[in-house]
Amino acid sequence: MESRLITPSNARKDAATASLAARDTFTAQTPLVVIGLAAIGMIFLINSHARPTPPREKAVVYSCSECGTVVAVRRSAESSYLVEIQMLDGSLRTIPQLSAAFNVGDIVRVTAGALTLRAGRS
Repeated sequence: MESRLITPSNARKDAATASLAARDTFTAQTPLVVIGLAAIGMIFLINSHARPTPPREKAVVYSCSECGTVVAVRRSAESSYLVEIQMLDGSLRTIPQLSAAFNVGDIVRVTAGALTLRAGRS
C-alpha cells in the first residue's frame, strides 16, 4: 500500500471518484429493485385470493322434534330428580325422574314424559 500525503485537493478528487462509483452502483441496481418490487406485488396479488375464510355456520337439521340435551340434573324434595333438557328448537323442558340416570351433556329423547338416552354426546 502506498503512502501519500492527504491534501485538500487529493481529498476532493478521491471523494468525487467515490461518489461516482456509488452513483454508478445505484443506477445499475435500480432495474433489479424495480423487478423485485414487481415480483413481490405479483405474489401478493396471486395469494390474496388464497386467504383462509372463516367456516360457515352449519345449519341445524331438526330430525327429532322431541330430542334435546340435558343441561341440569337436580334432586327435588320428594326424593326424585328434576332433569332440565334444552330441546333442539331452543325451548327448555323439566322432566321429573325417579333416578339420576342422566348426566349433563347426554342427548335424550322425551317420549310421553319419560326420557330415553340417544347415542352420542353434545
